Amino acid sequence: MNNSKLTALLLLLITAHLYTGVSAYDTVGVYSPVGDHATLQCANVVHPNCSSTTWNYENRGSRSVTELVADGKVTDPQRAERLRVESDCSLHISDLHPEDAGLYTCRQYLIEDGSQHGEDAPVLLSVLSSK
Repeated sequence: MNNSKLTALLLLLITAHLYTGVSAYDTVGVYSPVGDHATLQCANVVHPNCSSTTWNYENRGSRSVTELVADGKVTDPQRAERLRVESDCSLHISDLHPEDAGLYTCRQYLIEDGSQHGEDAPVLLSVLSSK
């Protein structure tokens, strides 16, 4: 492994470490190359049909949060064709772009009263490029 790849790997591991402690669930790190796909697991599923599942995305650079999935359905029109909610409520992202990297949070809500159920389940996605 050359020095630039080793440096990039170390930076990714440090970044992943900085996100730990966000919730009661440990932050899971997922690493996939540009153009490939990634499946982000939701660790706190309430309803098996995913009707109580929300996925949010936080861009690491701007700290802006975007809702990608609400009530188990993809809501982000810009990425709708690349996103899919799996039967286990995990989030599948196809044709990864560098800007897909960031913190994804799976959140569950109780249908009866709309309150959040349990803690957030964070997943840190790192998109690796060959540069």
